[in-house]
Amino acid sequence: MPNINDYIIKVLAKSLEIPVPKEDAWTEFLSNLDHYAVETGINDLAENHDSYLYQQPK
Repeated sequence: MPNINDYIIKVLAKSLEIPVPKEDAWTEFLSNLDHYAVETGINDLAENHDSYLYQQPK
């Protein structure tokens, strides 16, 4: 069974003559996450984020 929300978006987009988005922005961002990554030189940033953000002891 097709997703009713996708169907409604397609019908509205066609009636308004606007392009139908192929995927939402969040899905696009996650699929290109490696492209947006920045090298910080910190190997444990997620593990010790409080230390780097708030100068808390590790």
